[in-house]
Amino acid sequence: MRLRLAPLIVLLIVLVAIDIALRLYSAGPPVAQTPIPSLTPSAPATLAPETTIQPQTIEIAFQCYERGVMIWRSDSGTIYALEGLTGGRVFIFEGGTYADLPEAAGTPPRSTLLLPQSGFGKVWASDLTVRSALGWAVLPERAYDSLITPYSSRIVIGVPGGAVEINYLGGYYRVLTPGKALNCS
Repeated sequence: MRLRLAPLIVLLIVLVAIDIALRLYSAGPPVAQTPIPSLTPSAPATLAPETTIQPQTIEIAFQCYERGVMIWRSDSGTIYALEGLTGGRVFIFEGGTYADLPEAAGTPPRSTLLLPQSGFGKVWASDLTVRSALGWAVLPERAYDSLITPYSSRIVIGVPGGAVEINYLGGYYRVLTPGKALNCS
């Protein structure tokens, strides 16, 4: 039994030696520490402002679903699928990525529900996560002129009765309307 353990012990020793060598090599020579100036009340710390791109008015399409909404931008073709009516996950489909997808097909389970059409229907039919998150459409797609304000890591889009803020980094959105809920009535 000792003969079988010997190769494993040798391998373990070699791996530990390699780990130590890599740690020493990656550490490099010591770097001189530079003192950090203390903050005084006369010189408060400031954060760099987030980059804002010029707001613009763009035509959007907006459609309400059982558990969320979809928004389409006419300038880029981007579709945003927003889960929930008060905020939640966002799924982003850049223009052109859904053009060759199949159209939505099927029959809604109730006469009050609708089958999404065009780009919304293609995304909805081809992405099970979006379909499960949103459910069926409850209102027909509507077109609006919307004020869109892009920032470096988020975008604010005007929607019926308010606005939504979509955070690109976190993959979520929040509602910026007075009632904090999207208008799907």
